[in-house]
Amino acid sequence: MPLLDWIHVYGQIFPTMPAGTFFDRLRTETARLVLVTGCQRSGTTWFTKLLGSCLHGAVVPKELEVCNYLINNLDFALSDAAASTLVLQTTFVNTEVRSYAKLADEIPVIAIARNPFSVCWSMVSNWGNLALEHARRSRTTYDANRVRSEEELWRMAIQLYRESAEATAAIVRERPDRTRLLIYDELIRDIPAELARLAGFLNRTVATRPAALDADLRPAAKHLSMPTRYRQLVAEQCASSFVRLNEMAHADRLEIADGRRL
Repeated sequence: MPLLDWIHVYGQIFPTMPAGTFFDRLRTETARLVLVTGCQRSGTTWFTKLLGSCLHGAVVPKELEVCNYLINNLDFALSDAAASTLVLQTTFVNTEVRSYAKLADEIPVIAIARNPFSVCWSMVSNWGNLALEHARRSRTTYDANRVRSEEELWRMAIQLYRESAEATAAIVRERPDRTRLLIYDELIRDIPAELARLAGFLNRTVATRPAALDADLRPAAKHLSMPTRYRQLVAEQCASSFVRLNEMAHADRLEIADGRRL
């Protein structure tokens, strides 16, 4: 059976999946599990790899492989399934709150939230890159700068961010003891401290100083070049969602006022 691709997943598979059933296969999984979720472009891929490198015996499949494992019943090649941990990136199903709510209590979920200015900017830029790649393959022309000025794309990114933020908050409320919400913008400032805090939550030894961090750990500033009207739109429609997530992750922290502080 061929691997699923994302177009097939979102266009044909997702609409046919009953609500709350995406993680049903995990009920029979013998390996220890950790799920990482959050809005796309929030650092979930990087964090999944980071966490996998910090847990002894962990296996970190790619997200599309995770989707195929859960939906297409394809297996991972584990060298020692009884001693291994699967760190699964589940960003592709991050708004399926009922599926997370039905997880067994022993399965921890780590949710990553990132400021909306960086996320929305990254979404729109990524869509532009995909359009460029499509143009290259089809031997057509495409103006990369045009995508950053199309309001429909910005509104789509804003909607995705808000839906994901609402879902993340709901997952935390449904599983308060087995879900840990991390703020990416704080995580990258002191990774060893955040990893040390996760040890108790995961009930595992977590290496706090991994040999390699495959990411630029400087706070992203690309979003500072956002067109003013879209910056205002993101602030008006997304900032309050991030405030709520901040409050859930750190009750004593101040909320953001605007994107230029980040």
